[in-house]
Amino acid sequence: LDETFLEHPQSTDVHLGSDVTLRCRPPQGIPPPEVTWLVGGKPVELSDQVYVNEDDSSLTITKVEKLDEGRYACFARNQAGNRTSQAASLFVVERPRILTEPQNVDVKEGDEAIFVCHVTGDPLPEVVWLMPEMCSNHSNRFVFDQNSLRLMSVNTCDAGRYTCRASNRAGTVQSSAALNVLCETQPSFLLVPEDREVGEGREVHFSCQVTGNPMPVVTWVVGSKQVGRNSTYEVLQDGSLVVRSASQQDSGNIVCQAISITGTAMVTAKLKV
Repeated sequence: LDETFLEHPQSTDVHLGSDVTLRCRPPQGIPPPEVTWLVGGKPVELSDQVYVNEDDSSLTITKVEKLDEGRYACFARNQAGNRTSQAASLFVVERPRILTEPQNVDVKEGDEAIFVCHVTGDPLPEVVWLMPEMCSNHSNRFVFDQNSLRLMSVNTCDAGRYTCRASNRAGTVQSSAALNVLCETQPSFLLVPEDREVGEGREVHFSCQVTGNPMPVVTWVVGSKQVGRNSTYEVLQDGSLVVRSASQQDSGNIVCQAISITGTAMVTAKLKV
């Protein structure tokens, strides 16, 4: 029996559930040696799913399971002696999968934002977060662990897309979500009401468009009373005020107020009936 194998089995990765073939060409000998496959130093248990090809002595495992992982070697024997090949490692790997994808986050400036990304795979994937270009000196505001990214004291330059990338030797997968930073601004006016003069009993409109973050609520004050919805006054969806049938009592100051948690703004117009 010759000293050396013509081909030793090679270490390989195989995806869970797929098929794999380990190849081995034994030393030449007379008579030709009989080949047995070993795993962990013990004979491989053959079955319909695990079998040796008589033509080339290769070992095929179908629908690989995690328990098939191990160190495989080829054992050749005839009447003249025996030889054992170099051992090869069979690694059963599973491509990364993202179980919980990061979700879009809306957060006020100065608050905290969290992106969650739970992954699985074999070997356990390494998670890397890809982030937009941001302000300098930010590293102490970011906390990473295997499953999440936490941003402390968010500011406007943190806005953008954040990507969770999970990688192992079986492959790479990624998922992205957006961070929207809500900057609070005080109420202000885009369109202010104008002074009006109308005849008694006529209908009159006052326009008032506002902006701010969060969006302010528009209220109206006629004289000294805040306007509620009644037969005389109506506040439309766009914030405008309608006086249905103007009377002498309506004459005077008409005040549009824009109110939010950041403050209040007001503007005054005059109505003459």
